[in-house]
Amino acid sequence: MKKIIPVILFILFSLNAYAGDGFKKSGFFYMNENNGIIKYSKEFEVELPKDKIVLIWNHGQEYTDKKSKDCVWYDEMVNLTALIKNHKVLGKEMLLYVFCSDHLQGDSYKKNWEEKIKLIPYKGKTKMDKRVEAIVKLTDDFSSLGVPRNQIFLMGNSCGAWANLLIMSQFSEKVAGGIEFMPACYGWVSKNGIEKQTGYVPGFMPLRQKGINIIKNAKKLPVLVFTNPDDIFEGKTSYWLKEIEELQFIETPSKEKKGYFINKKKCMVIGDDWKDPLRSMKYPGHTIWSADCFQFYNSVILEYIEKRIKYENN
Repeated sequence: MKKIIPVILFILFSLNAYAGDGFKKSGFFYMNENNGIIKYSKEFEVELPKDKIVLIWNHGQEYTDKKSKDCVWYDEMVNLTALIKNHKVLGKEMLLYVFCSDHLQGDSYKKNWEEKIKLIPYKGKTKMDKRVEAIVKLTDDFSSLGVPRNQIFLMGNSCGAWANLLIMSQFSEKVAGGIEFMPACYGWVSKNGIEKQTGYVPGFMPLRQKGINIIKNAKKLPVLVFTNPDDIFEGKTSYWLKEIEELQFIETPSKEKKGYFINKKKCMVIGDDWKDPLRSMKYPGHTIWSADCFQFYNSVILEYIEKRIKYENN
């Protein structure tokens, strides 16, 4: 494996290596070659763009429609920055750009729309609508910098993954592909079931179904999607994705008696030097992608990226 440092024009910001650290600004993230500390650059510039592969990371949301100041956390960035540090694809360096967009909020966020049937349908643009628009514009911005569109990929978790699926199903020409972890955005659908969840938050479900219809209507969807049956948000209710042509659906293993395991490796999360078991997390099925065991799928991710670039080049 070749070790690389992304060649970017940047201002460096050192970040403390604590799992509880939250980062609130968009920028290029990478892992220091020598000490493993994650750093980032807020400068939106790419040197030698034709020789770079850009992975745009779109995070989850604290609220479905309201804004927050959150973006990403240190433990979420470890696997991703290690991936780009240790690998090239087709001889090209990978850059990880984290796009913070949780400051956006829907036009009707003040109206408690999710709980009141009389407020259906939603009035105006939702937070998800605005995130989709912002992400699409970001792909245009990277293209303007000279990064070929067949070397731009959308990655994300939870609501960010859901937004990416909406983009890939409507604006597939903007990017080469998508790598999505546990797409969801409308509450504990898998845990509660669709009927109960509709009773709890009736406003959520029409928007969820609208998104599903858009995604299903795509002629093809060459996306790599990871899920987990223990994910209380959309784990067992995400199987409809399997029906979509060209979508690669990977269901990660559910919890065993002694915890979570992938390829016989126990899943640990960063904390005290990867010593905290994944099952100690609040939503382990939703966050298994940030555990060390998930690195087992790096080869799948790299192969997918390579295949999509080659396909788009033809």
